[in-house]
Amino acid sequence: MILWRPVGMRELALVFEADMKAFPPRLPEQPIFYPVLVEAYADQIASTWNTATDPFAGYVVAMEIPDDYGSRFSSETVGAPMHRELWVPAEDLEDFNRHLTKPLSVRRAFFGSGFRGHVPEKFGLRGADAYEQIRTMIGSMDDYPFDFAMEVSANRLTFFLNFAFWKAAGAGRLGVDAVQLVRCLDLIRSTWSLAPRPGALVEEASIPA
Repeated sequence: MILWRPVGMRELALVFEADMKAFPPRLPEQPIFYPVLVEAYADQIASTWNTATDPFAGYVVAMEIPDDYGSRFSSETVGAPMHRELWVPAEDLEDFNRHLTKPLSVRRAFFGSGFRGHVPEKFGLRGADAYEQIRTMIGSMDDYPFDFAMEVSANRLTFFLNFAFWKAAGAGRLGVDAVQLVRCLDLIRSTWSLAPRPGALVEEASIPA
Protein backbone atom coordinates (compact mmCIF):
# COMPACT_ATOMS: atom_id res chain seq x y z
CA MET A 1 0.00 0.00 0.00
CA ILE A 2 1.42 3.35 -1.07
CA LEU A 3 0.49 6.34 1.07
CA TRP A 4 1.40 10.01 1.12
CA ARG A 5 1.73 12.55 3.90
CA PRO A 6 1.90 16.34 3.54
CA VAL A 7 4.35 17.70 6.11
CA GLY A 8 5.74 21.05 7.08
CA MET A 9 9.41 21.91 7.24
CA ARG A 10 9.78 21.14 10.95
CA GLU A 11 8.26 17.67 10.66
CA LEU A 12 10.36 16.88 7.60
CA ALA A 13 13.48 17.91 9.52
CA LEU A 14 12.66 15.30 12.16
CA VAL A 15 12.04 12.68 9.45
CA PHE A 16 15.41 13.47 7.88
CA GLU A 17 17.16 13.25 11.23
CA ALA A 18 15.58 9.80 11.62
CA ASP A 19 17.37 8.80 8.39
CA MET A 20 14.06 8.92 6.46
CA LYS A 21 12.93 5.79 8.27
CA ALA A 22 10.32 7.08 10.72
CA PHE A 23 7.79 9.79 11.43
CA PRO A 24 8.14 11.61 14.78
CA PRO A 25 5.75 10.84 17.65
CA ARG A 26 2.47 12.70 17.76
CA LEU A 27 2.01 15.57 20.18
CA PRO A 28 -0.41 15.08 23.09
CA GLU A 29 -3.11 17.04 21.25
CA GLN A 30 -2.69 14.89 18.11
CA PRO A 31 -4.40 11.54 18.76
CA ILE A 32 -4.33 10.45 15.11
CA PHE A 33 -1.56 10.09 12.53
CA TYR A 34 -3.18 10.33 9.14
CA PRO A 35 -1.32 9.59 5.92
CA VAL A 36 -3.56 10.03 2.89
CA LEU A 37 -4.52 7.56 0.19
CA VAL A 38 -4.65 9.98 -2.76
CA GLU A 39 -1.50 11.81 -3.87
CA ALA A 40 -3.44 14.79 -5.23
CA TYR A 41 -4.97 15.28 -1.78
CA ALA A 42 -1.49 15.39 -0.24
CA ASP A 43 -0.47 17.95 -2.88
CA GLN A 44 -3.52 20.05 -2.06
CA ILE A 45 -2.75 20.17 1.65
CA ALA A 46 0.96 20.82 1.16
CA SER A 47 0.44 23.58 -1.41
CA THR A 48 -2.43 25.44 0.29
CA TRP A 49 -2.36 24.82 4.03
CA ASN A 50 1.32 24.27 4.73
CA THR A 51 2.44 27.25 2.66
CA ALA A 52 0.00 29.64 4.36
CA THR A 53 1.63 29.66 7.81
CA ASP A 54 5.17 29.96 9.12
CA PRO A 55 7.58 28.54 7.94
CA PHE A 56 5.57 28.60 4.67
CA ALA A 57 6.64 25.24 3.25
CA GLY A 58 4.89 21.99 2.45
CA TYR A 59 6.45 18.72 1.34
CA VAL A 60 4.77 15.54 0.10
CA VAL A 61 6.30 12.40 1.58
CA ALA A 62 5.63 8.99 0.02
CA MET A 63 5.69 5.76 2.02
CA GLU A 64 4.86 2.11 1.55
CA ILE A 65 3.47 -0.44 4.00
CA PRO A 66 2.22 -4.01 3.48
CA ASP A 67 -1.40 -4.15 2.35
CA ASP A 68 -2.42 -6.52 5.12
CA TYR A 69 -0.96 -4.23 7.77
CA GLY A 70 -2.62 -1.14 6.29
CA SER A 71 -6.00 -2.90 6.33
CA ARG A 72 -5.91 -2.86 10.14
CA PHE A 73 -6.65 0.86 10.14
CA SER A 74 -9.83 2.63 9.12
CA SER A 75 -9.99 4.61 5.90
CA GLU A 76 -11.96 7.84 6.30
CA THR A 77 -13.27 10.29 3.69
CA VAL A 78 -13.19 13.78 5.18
CA GLY A 79 -14.54 15.88 2.33
CA ALA A 80 -14.62 15.28 -1.41
CA PRO A 81 -14.14 11.67 -2.64
CA MET A 82 -10.39 12.19 -3.03
CA HIS A 83 -10.02 13.35 0.60
CA ARG A 84 -9.29 9.88 1.92
CA GLU A 85 -7.12 9.35 4.98
CA LEU A 86 -5.81 6.32 6.82
CA TRP A 87 -6.38 6.90 10.52
CA VAL A 88 -3.56 5.48 12.62
CA PRO A 89 -3.90 5.96 16.40
CA ALA A 90 -0.96 7.90 17.81
CA GLU A 91 -0.03 5.00 20.07
CA ASP A 92 0.41 2.78 16.98
CA LEU A 93 2.78 5.13 15.15
CA GLU A 94 5.96 3.48 16.41
CA ASP A 95 4.70 0.12 15.14
CA PHE A 96 3.58 1.79 11.89
CA ASN A 97 7.13 3.08 11.39
CA ARG A 98 8.49 -0.44 11.82
CA HIS A 99 6.23 -1.63 9.00
CA LEU A 100 7.56 0.85 6.44
CA THR A 101 8.96 -1.33 3.66
CA LYS A 102 11.44 1.25 2.34
CA PRO A 103 12.87 4.63 3.33
CA LEU A 104 10.52 7.60 3.09
CA SER A 105 10.93 9.79 0.01
CA VAL A 106 9.95 13.37 -0.72
CA ARG A 107 8.12 13.66 -4.01
CA ARG A 108 7.71 17.43 -4.25
CA ALA A 109 7.73 20.67 -2.31
CA PHE A 110 5.68 23.86 -2.23
CA PHE A 111 6.70 27.23 -0.79
CA GLY A 112 4.81 30.35 0.21
CA SER A 113 6.03 33.88 -0.40
CA GLY A 114 7.12 34.20 3.22
CA PHE A 115 9.50 31.23 3.14
CA ARG A 116 12.96 32.04 4.47
CA GLY A 117 14.19 28.48 4.82
CA HIS A 118 15.95 26.40 7.37
CA VAL A 119 18.58 28.51 9.12
CA PRO A 120 21.63 26.56 10.33
CA GLU A 121 23.43 27.19 13.60
CA LYS A 122 26.95 26.30 12.54
CA PHE A 123 29.71 26.76 9.97
CA GLY A 124 29.76 29.51 7.35
CA LEU A 125 26.00 29.71 6.80
CA ARG A 126 25.22 30.13 10.48
CA GLY A 127 22.29 32.49 10.97
CA ALA A 128 21.72 33.05 7.23
CA ASP A 129 18.32 32.60 5.60
CA ALA A 130 17.79 30.76 2.30
CA TYR A 131 18.40 33.91 0.24
CA GLU A 132 21.69 34.70 1.95
CA GLN A 133 22.71 31.04 1.80
CA ILE A 134 22.50 30.69 -1.96
CA ARG A 135 24.37 33.97 -2.51
CA THR A 136 27.12 32.76 -0.18
CA MET A 137 27.34 29.41 -1.95
CA ILE A 138 27.54 31.04 -5.37
CA GLY A 139 30.31 33.29 -4.09
CA SER A 140 32.36 30.38 -2.76
CA MET A 141 31.94 27.77 -5.49
CA ASP A 142 34.92 28.93 -7.55
CA ASP A 143 37.20 30.63 -5.02
CA TYR A 144 36.63 28.30 -2.06
CA PRO A 145 35.62 24.86 -3.39
CA PHE A 146 36.71 23.08 -0.21
CA ASP A 147 34.55 25.38 1.93
CA PHE A 148 31.67 24.82 -0.49
CA ALA A 149 31.88 21.03 -0.08
CA MET A 150 32.30 21.27 3.68
CA GLU A 151 29.25 23.52 3.95
CA VAL A 152 27.06 20.95 2.20
CA SER A 153 28.37 18.25 4.52
CA ALA A 154 28.19 20.26 7.76
CA ASN A 155 24.70 21.60 7.08
CA ARG A 156 23.15 18.76 5.14
CA LEU A 157 19.72 19.29 6.76
CA THR A 158 19.67 22.88 5.53
CA PHE A 159 20.50 21.83 1.98
CA PHE A 160 17.92 19.05 2.06
CA LEU A 161 15.16 21.43 3.14
CA ASN A 162 16.13 24.48 1.05
CA PHE A 163 17.41 23.03 -2.23
CA ALA A 164 13.94 22.71 -3.76
CA PHE A 165 13.19 26.33 -2.90
CA TRP A 166 16.32 27.59 -4.66
CA LYS A 167 15.36 25.63 -7.75
CA ALA A 168 11.71 26.77 -7.72
CA ALA A 169 12.41 30.40 -6.86
CA GLY A 170 14.78 31.03 -9.74
CA ALA A 171 17.43 33.67 -10.18
CA GLY A 172 15.09 36.67 -10.26
CA ARG A 173 13.45 36.01 -6.91
CA LEU A 174 16.77 35.07 -5.32
CA GLY A 175 18.59 38.10 -6.70
CA VAL A 176 21.41 36.13 -8.32
CA ASP A 177 22.77 35.53 -11.81
CA ALA A 178 20.83 32.79 -13.64
CA VAL A 179 23.89 31.03 -15.06
CA GLN A 180 25.63 31.06 -11.70
CA LEU A 181 22.52 29.68 -10.01
CA VAL A 182 22.36 26.73 -12.40
CA ARG A 183 26.06 26.02 -11.84
CA CYS A 184 25.67 26.26 -8.10
CA LEU A 185 22.69 23.91 -7.97
CA ASP A 186 24.55 21.41 -10.16
CA LEU A 187 27.54 21.57 -7.85
CA ILE A 188 25.34 21.05 -4.80
CA ARG A 189 23.84 17.97 -6.49
CA SER A 190 27.23 16.51 -7.30
CA THR A 191 28.57 17.24 -3.81
CA TRP A 192 25.47 15.68 -2.26
CA SER A 193 26.02 12.50 -4.27
CA LEU A 194 29.59 12.02 -3.06
CA ALA A 195 28.61 10.75 0.39
CA PRO A 196 25.70 8.66 1.74
CA ARG A 197 22.72 10.83 2.64
CA PRO A 198 19.39 9.82 4.21
CA GLY A 199 17.44 11.12 1.22
CA ALA A 200 17.77 12.57 -2.25
CA LEU A 201 17.52 16.30 -2.87
CA VAL A 202 14.01 17.35 -3.80
CA GLU A 203 13.87 18.35 -7.46
CA GLU A 204 10.14 18.95 -8.05
CA ALA A 205 8.95 22.15 -6.44
CA SER A 206 6.79 25.20 -7.00
CA ILE A 207 5.77 28.45 -5.39
CA PRO A 208 1.96 28.65 -5.71
CA ALA A 209 0.59 32.03 -6.69
